[in-house]
Amino acid sequence: FLISQSPACGAQESQEEAAAEGRHIKLSCKYEGSIYSIQWYRQYQRSRTEFLLSIAEGGSVHPTRSDFSAHINKTQRRVDLELISAAVSDSAVYYCAVRPTATGNSSTEDEKLWSKDNTVLH
Repeated sequence: FLISQSPACGAQESQEEAAAEGRHIKLSCKYEGSIYSIQWYRQYQRSRTEFLLSIAEGGSVHPTRSDFSAHINKTQRRVDLELISAAVSDSAVYYCAVRPTATGNSSTEDEKLWSKDNTVLH
């Protein structure tokens, strides 16, 4: 399968990686400033966005599925979504959304909080 990673929160370059089915996959979302939490979502082609998990700044993870986990690296200001054993059925677009500690973001600022990871599994 092929992983194509688009810029995360506007802070990193696009990347592509080829991997075999069943392999452990890690997608990263970089952030700036203080965060309350980061949520990960995925979207299959022509489908609604599916919530996968949220992770708080303190590191507590609240997953909806057992095959996904997340880890926060405060030093590098990055949150990694980990898929334990990737399958072709995991082919989707993956997004992270940062919930900052500050309130009152304008819609323009909210748009900067989204990241997109295009993942195609073969």
